[in-house]
Formats: sequence, C-alpha cells, structure tokens
Amino acid sequence: MSWQTYRFLAWNMTVSKEFTPPTPKGRERLDSFLTVSTDLFLELGYDSVTLDDVIAKSGGSRATLYRAFGGKQQLFEAVVQDFCAKFSAELCQISYANLDFSTGFYKLARGYVTLALSERQVSFYRIVMGTAGRFPSVGALWYHQGVNAVSQVFYDFLRSHISVTDASDEAVKMLADNVQGSLVFCLLNQAAVLQKPSDTEVSATIDAVAALASRAFAELTE
Repeated sequence: MSWQTYRFLAWNMTVSKEFTPPTPKGRERLDSFLTVSTDLFLELGYDSVTLDDVIAKSGGSRATLYRAFGGKQQLFEAVVQDFCAKFSAELCQISYANLDFSTGFYKLARGYVTLALSERQVSFYRIVMGTAGRFPSVGALWYHQGVNAVSQVFYDFLRSHISVTDASDEAVKMLADNVQGSLVFCLLNQAAVLQKPSDTEVSATIDAVAALASRAFAELTE
C-alpha cells in the first residue's frame, strides 16, 4: 500500500465528517494543508504555529481549513495521523519475502531503526511527547496508529515464520511488541534528548534484539 493510500485513509479518519472534498482540487488542498502544517510544526513546534501561518503558506482559505479540520488542535491531530500513516507505509515497503527468519528479521529491524532515527521522525517524536500531556488524544493517536501499527508489521513478519500450531496469537503479539520496543526505545529517546546514537550503538542494539528474536523463534518452533 502506498503512502498516498495511507494518507487518504488518514483523511477519512481526521477530516470533519461534515466536509468531504468533492473534487480532486479540493483533495489537493487538504494535502497541501497537511504538508505545510507538518513542516511548520517540525520547524517551529506546536505552540509557535498559527493557523494564519498554515493558510499563508498553503494558499488555502480559513473557511476551508476550519470546515476540514476544525481548530489548531484538530489540525495537529490530523498531522500526527498523517505522519504515522506515511511511516507505516514506508515500513511496509521493506520486503522480507523468501528470506529466512534471521535474515528477514535483521532487514526489517535495520529498516525500522533507520526510519525511526531519521531527523524528521526524531523531531516529530519530540513534539508529540511535548504535547501529549496537554492533549491526550495526540498521545493516543501516536500510540495506536504509530506504535501499534509498527507492532503489527513485526507481528506479520513473525507470523510468516511461526505457524498457529507453534504459538498462539497472544504469544506472537507479545514478541512483536517486545522486539519493536527494544529496537527503538533507548535509541529514539537518546536521539530526542541527547544526541543521535552512533552507528556502533545502533548496530549493537539491532544485533542484540535480533539475537533475542532468533532465540525466541527457536523456542517457539522447536
């Protein structure tokens, strides 16, 4: 699934139910609102962005923006969903077909960590963590459509190697949650509050989690 398709699905969840763009031009305007808003939030942070900034840079109208998204908080929620959707789409493009467990897991893990530690992702993580206390809906969106979506990708990978007769859904889901969290929790937080981890630190983390995943895989399928 392309990230444009994910973005369309995100629109359906975030755009006001009373407003559906009737034309391709209208949908392009929503696309512009989301793109401009994302760039502004990344550059200035949530508090420093105004709807006037978004309107001025996107060329849209205040009436259209309010009909589509509502106020600033609702626009930010739409941006969070869109950001998560694009991340998930990029992650899903990593192909592990016809690879053995260890090789496939390492490829998926390396791709995931690379995406998670990108400059834009780290910047957006800071913004979301900084606003989630004020806006619980933002934290919920990030968790359910970000963290959970990534866990689903790892679940799908694990299920492609672990049959239902070898392990229950609960066991595989728990493993998926554990490996995806272990891969990025320390690295992403280090990048967000200190400095970007070195290549050596990144590789060491991936190697350690890959070893744990391979051990769990062997135990589940023995």
